[in-house]
Amino acid sequence: MIWLIANNSFISVVDSIVSETVQGTIEQLYLNSSSFFTLLLIKGLVSSVITIIQSVLTLFICVLLVPSVQAVFFIQWLSVLPLFLISIFSLIGLGIMCASLALKYKSISSFYSMVSSIVFGILTYGAVFISSKTALTLLFPFAEANAAIQQLLLRGSSLTPNTLTVILCNDGLYLLLGYLCLKFLIIKSKEGGSLSKF
Repeated sequence: MIWLIANNSFISVVDSIVSETVQGTIEQLYLNSSSFFTLLLIKGLVSSVITIIQSVLTLFICVLLVPSVQAVFFIQWLSVLPLFLISIFSLIGLGIMCASLALKYKSISSFYSMVSSIVFGILTYGAVFISSKTALTLLFPFAEANAAIQQLLLRGSSLTPNTLTVILCNDGLYLLLGYLCLKFLIIKSKEGGSLSKF
C-alpha cells in the first residue's frame, strides 16, 4: 500500500499534464489557473488523499473478512497516515518536475515511467539502507519517510525529530525543484512557441 500511495501521488501529476498536452488543452489549463504550480500541487494532493482513503477502506474490509488480518495492523496503518500526508510532497514535487517536461517535450510517457520504476524500485528495496545515509535521503524523494513508515509498522518505533526534519527538508527541496523546473520550462515553451498564446 505504501508503494501504491507513493506511485499515485507521482503519476497523477504527470498524467494530468501529459493528457492535457495530448488533447491540446494545456494552454487553457494554464490560462485558467492563477498559479499553475498550485494547480499541479492540488492535483497531487487530491490523488494522494483519495488513494489513502482507498487504502483505509481496503484494509478495513480485510480486517472484517480475512481472519488472518488483525485489527492491530489497521490501527498501525491509521497511525502512519499523518506521516504519509506530511511526506508525500516530495513525490508531488518530483511529479511536477517530470510533468513540466511535457511542456517542452511532447512524448515523455516512457521517460516518466522509467523514472517511476527506478525511483520506486530503489525506495521499495533500499529504504532502510538509504535512510542510513543522510545525503541519500535528501537525494531520493520519500526515502526517509518510507523507511520511517516501515520501521513504525514493523517495529513500532517512534518518529524522531531528526527524521521529521529530514522528511520536511526533502519535501521542501523537491517542491522547490519542481517549481523551478516548471517555471523554467514555461519560459522555454513560450519562447519556443509551444505556449504561443501568451
